[in-house]
Amino acid sequence: MPARTYHHGNLRRAIMDTALQLAEEQGDDQINLREVARRLSVSPSAPFRHFTTQRALVTALAEEATLKLRLLARRELQRAPAEGVEPLRALARAFVAWALDEPAAFRLTSRRNLSDFERSASAMVHFKEMRDLTVSLVEAAQARHALPKAPPQRMALLLRASAYGLVRMHLDGQLQQWLPSGSVPTQPDPLRREVLAALDLLLDAFQAPASDPQPVGRAARAKPLSPSRPRP
Repeated sequence: MPARTYHHGNLRRAIMDTALQLAEEQGDDQINLREVARRLSVSPSAPFRHFTTQRALVTALAEEATLKLRLLARRELQRAPAEGVEPLRALARAFVAWALDEPAAFRLTSRRNLSDFERSASAMVHFKEMRDLTVSLVEAAQARHALPKAPPQRMALLLRASAYGLVRMHLDGQLQQWLPSGSVPTQPDPLRREVLAALDLLLDAFQAPASDPQPVGRAARAKPLSPSRPRP
């Protein structure tokens, strides 16, 4: 999207949008408030009235992004059947759509060294709801005997890590290299389908037979995860 000259309206919104554009064009580390001001044709000091530092700006972007993920997940779950692992598939669809539709916001949210994410009450509320939601969906699937009786926190972590890793492979240009040569076009949508297909395969592989509610595998015998500071 070409840079726009700012004339009136919501300067804070324009700063955030321009920062995302700058990150997409030049890299996550290249967000600069003075460059944002230049692109918006405002005084160099104008952005500092809304964001005192670059870190504050990235934190605001991360807060907004985690809220969007939370709302998107709710919407997808409302549409999903409450059976088997279908709610977890819906959560995976929400995560993939969130990350691939706004890749700059996804990357900036993931880069904890660029923001004060863990000191942001807003960001942590949204993140903790997503983490707790994932764990609760795993527990619900286990109660339906659709997943093995492994520690739910550990299984939730594995599912999140798998979704995160596949999305990063897509955004970093690695996903195509892991697929059979010529099997998938390079356009975004077919590759997105490959990400979702891989997550579906993982969930299908984990599903325990309906007649066998007993714990499965070494993970079921492992000790529960110790509480620690959450990091997605």
